[in-house]
Amino acid sequence: LDEKAVLMLDQTALLVRAIASDMTSSKDRSTRCQGLWILAACRSNPMDVPALRQLTREEPSARAYAFQADMMGFCKQWNGVIDSAKKAVELDAGYHAAYYILAVANNNREKCGDEVLKYCEMYLEKAPSDARKRVDTHFMAASTHALKIYDGEGSRESLEQVRFHRGKAKELEPSIVPLWGPATNGSRDFVEALDMDKLGRLLDLADEQPRRSKTGLGKFLRTETKCCAHCGGVEQTGSAGACPCGDVGYCCSACQSSNWKMHKTTCSSKQREGK
Repeated sequence: LDEKAVLMLDQTALLVRAIASDMTSSKDRSTRCQGLWILAACRSNPMDVPALRQLTREEPSARAYAFQADMMGFCKQWNGVIDSAKKAVELDAGYHAAYYILAVANNNREKCGDEVLKYCEMYLEKAPSDARKRVDTHFMAASTHALKIYDGEGSRESLEQVRFHRGKAKELEPSIVPLWGPATNGSRDFVEALDMDKLGRLLDLADEQPRRSKTGLGKFLRTETKCCAHCGGVEQTGSAGACPCGDVGYCCSACQSSNWKMHKTTCSSKQREGK
């Protein structure tokens, strides 16, 4: 039911949710919890999260907390995602899905690359060889290591890790994709487009700039190589790809919008305008 509920036709889903709602009022705890599971599995709207909160109170389990974290992710409640996923691994340290959720949640927060890599490694260590998110996790790890290089925080080991995780993702795809479909976490296209020679040149430039702070080095590397300040791709030329401050550039408007939350803290144009 967990897997099929999201595929139900609208009319069927409405009937199922109505029955599940009645079940949640049952005096029998088992029936009540089954109703809560069904409501959550239907994933109709953010109201599914309260259903899971009630479920974790009545029948706490790693699976329930991970499910709650997953639903909070749809609502972009990243702090709540992390809290729920951590409760899942507290109850069952071997519940590998929770580690992937923790990696994704941290990947959506600022400056949490080390946490992303930590949870990626824990997921890969604990998940079975044919687990659904192994390919996604390798792409996410490769992306995170590459971004550390673009930000001036990487090393030669980071470059090797990019190669390793990209290679493992491509190696696993033929066996995983027929079971679960292609990677879905957004890192795949970025990793596929990475220029490994460019990453190597970035490290060479970093070695030549030992006195720069990490923030200054990251800005220098992006400027020298004309890299998108968000994804590391090729920056657009002219004003179309540049922030008015002139310090950073982007490959597209989507990357500029995504990076604004981080860049606005240091944007000289914003500070001059008092925004």
